[in-house]
Amino acid sequence: MEDGDIERGRPTTAEVVGALLRATVGSVPGGAVLAEAVGLLVLTADRMDRAREAAVVAAHEAGGYEDLVDRLRVDEALQVMMLEALELAARTADARKRRLAGRVVGRAAADSARIDTAQLVTRALRGLDAPHLAALVRVRSIEMAHLPFEERTVPEMDGAPSDLQERMSRVKQEAAEYTRALPDPVRAVLLAEGLVREGNTYDDDGWPTLFTSHFGRRLLDDLEAEAP
Repeated sequence: MEDGDIERGRPTTAEVVGALLRATVGSVPGGAVLAEAVGLLVLTADRMDRAREAAVVAAHEAGGYEDLVDRLRVDEALQVMMLEALELAARTADARKRRLAGRVVGRAAADSARIDTAQLVTRALRGLDAPHLAALVRVRSIEMAHLPFEERTVPEMDGAPSDLQERMSRVKQEAAEYTRALPDPVRAVLLAEGLVREGNTYDDDGWPTLFTSHFGRRLLDDLEAEAP
């Protein structure tokens, strides 16, 4: 590792991000040692490869490695997101999540107007494991089975055509049956991250039926776009 990468004492966030990013893209050896020393990541060879995947995608979206590093030097919010994206990538076996985490950070580096959205996506990805994603996919599939996209956000059935009312009723029934059986921790995460919204129907235990939010549908679309 180059002498300038880490000074004595605990490095700043900018120094850590820069050094870790350089390590993940392969230009500086010893990234695993750096990461372990600062207590942020313990990168085995496999985890280094996973973090590298997110870093390479981020650099591509930002317009190149140097452009990404330049933005990281001056934007603390972006520094934090880059660290979160690398940590997420290092710890997940889901290649879609690794690539999307890097992509949203790279886009935020290229366009600061995207930072807020990138923060929401990165946070959601960190909290989503396989059971949460499976539940979100299932809720969306229930909606898609009966309603075309432009009709999924119709708030009330009153005044809607009879065939649409019938399809919306089937969606509510199936969604209620499925979401009633969801484990409480899965339900809580989906709601906390804004990936689902509560409907106006309730089961016998007082739980509202869940439907996908616009944010949840967009996140699933983006994840599926990252599939190999």
